[in-house]
Amino acid sequence: MPTANWDPIPDDIFEPTCSGEQKRTLESVPGDESPDYVVKLASEVDRQGHWLDYNHDRTTMQSWSFPGPNGVRQAYGLRGLHGCTSVIIASEKGVFISHIWEAAFSNNDESPTDDKTFSAQSSEALQKGTMQDGSDGLQALTQPGQILHRDYKPAIFIATPLTDDWERRNLHITTPTRYEARTTQLGNSVRQLVPGAGAPKVQSYYRTERDVADDISDFAGKAIVEVDPHQAVLESEDDKSRPIGAWRAWIEFNKMDEQAFLYPAPVERAE
Repeated sequence: MPTANWDPIPDDIFEPTCSGEQKRTLESVPGDESPDYVVKLASEVDRQGHWLDYNHDRTTMQSWSFPGPNGVRQAYGLRGLHGCTSVIIASEKGVFISHIWEAAFSNNDESPTDDKTFSAQSSEALQKGTMQDGSDGLQALTQPGQILHRDYKPAIFIATPLTDDWERRNLHITTPTRYEARTTQLGNSVRQLVPGAGAPKVQSYYRTERDVADDISDFAGKAIVEVDPHQAVLESEDDKSRPIGAWRAWIEFNKMDEQAFLYPAPVERAE
């Protein structure tokens, strides 16, 4: 029953090679190699068609179920972050990725939005989903059997922009991130919407030009979750194997978390 073995940054990153019954974990990526690794992940997200197709005038979200233990390695992501905010939630069953425009946080004159506007365009939108494109929100995705139910150990991540020099000089923003209080408010609200999740992990990023954030040959402006649905094999005395899957989340070149998970029942691995 062969399993796949992965080098840290191979050109054919998603092409498995057989290595017998070797047990393994997601490959370690040294810090100085992580930008290149994320660029390769971005290329794979593009090849698989797993980018969030966000809308330019409203909060957008999308969710994907991970493949089962006989599936192949996958990656899912968001590109184009150049001032906006993203909530990403990964679990043992799948991933949820969202894009929240700066209009939820600030008005055209750079003044803060009121609480009602902010909630409607952030946590409430994430809870309800989007009727326009049929995307389920957190209310639906956290139900029993759905990908973000507490049984599947959901984890929350938030990408948010840093305060730049212009904002310090002209808007007198003194916090490290542009929307620090609102990001904390958003994180607290999302945590309440996702039972079983711990405190959100927040990662700030530098604003870049939009074309750079959109470019899949650059790590900037990207949030990606990768999954290997058959990361290892747990052998048992009755000769039945229990596949182990694993996911890992990135915001730009920052590794946010990685989790391994055991499938609930023995599964025969396809030869």
